[in-house]
Amino acid sequence: MADRPAYSGILAEPIPQRLVTKPTIAEGDVRAARKLKFIELAFEKTDALCAHYGCDPTLMANKHHVMELGKRYVLGFRESNPKRPGGRRKDWDDFRLAAFFISYLARRDANKTLTERSTLKNMGKDRAFGVGFEQLKQKLPEARESPLVKMMFSDNAEDRKFAWSFFYGHPC
Repeated sequence: MADRPAYSGILAEPIPQRLVTKPTIAEGDVRAARKLKFIELAFEKTDALCAHYGCDPTLMANKHHVMELGKRYVLGFRESNPKRPGGRRKDWDDFRLAAFFISYLARRDANKTLTERSTLKNMGKDRAFGVGFEQLKQKLPEARESPLVKMMFSDNAEDRKFAWSFFYGHPC
């Protein structure tokens, strides 16, 4: 996955901190102008991310999911100097949740008689994702709620195109 090209242009440029910080008294009341600029920039970046994966932003039904994925995985959607504490990376990111959900659906499709519980038990026995049944049972609702999974199985063709392109083409 390291050989994939990283994002460039507006997708590589973090959001200027001045757009996300509160204005000082000396600046006067510029909050409305800042909010408008921030919203315009967010939509511009979302459209650029859609275009990066060969999708038409005007045909997307779930651009809010695109924006959420951008905030999570694309440098251009983050502020330039975040004041967030560091920490351990999340083990179950949207990519792993999507892979788990795809595997779950494939097993259910392969054997129509399996229930949700029995499918997860079989996956837990196989240690398919390095965890057992209980952890998989906890992760299934989270996987269903993942913006990437929701887009992968959307009724909108452009959403599906974006999600699968993002899943396979994101530079990790």
